[in-house]
Amino acid sequence: MERATSRPIPSRKQAVSFSAATQSGATAVLTYLLNNTHPEDLHDRISKAVHGRMMLPADVENLLSSLQTAGVVTSAACAAVEDSTLRHCVRCHSVYIERNNGLKACVVWHDPPRLMKTDRPVKDSPLYKHFYPCCNQMTDVGGSLGPFPHSVGRHTTLAASVRFNKTNILTCEERKCGGIAARAPPLPANVGKG
Repeated sequence: MERATSRPIPSRKQAVSFSAATQSGATAVLTYLLNNTHPEDLHDRISKAVHGRMMLPADVENLLSSLQTAGVVTSAACAAVEDSTLRHCVRCHSVYIERNNGLKACVVWHDPPRLMKTDRPVKDSPLYKHFYPCCNQMTDVGGSLGPFPHSVGRHTTLAASVRFNKTNILTCEERKCGGIAARAPPLPANVGKG
């Protein structure tokens, strides 16, 4: 039986040959890249290139222009970068400016656990457990919910987008923050979406 030869998909460490580039041009290369790169990897690579100053200013301008043409960068995003208004996050109660906001900017940690006695011990289960009131979860003593935050996301000025819980995610009224949240103008509706 004759064995069919196959060409493996190139890995990141192999030299990549894009013969399709000569056939269909840049569109084929970009399509291949988008179909074979995880979004997180693409995000990390672009972030490192921009922040690590691996791209020339003209390259950054060309990339920004291309992303605007594709509808990825909007006028609302450009306005957010220019806006220096201090805002108050109603979830974590930090003061921020929108250009510093991001998908991991707002972090709220779990409440410290309370030691609770269980009703009746089960075989190989401890009599006491840790109870996390912020999540209504229990873990074995010595165990924990890990070094993971209770909540991670974008800062927000909209209380309707926050899930308050009376323990670690409190309203501004409960925290007695006051002031800045009332003075900050709301962001355009399409900032932070997408």
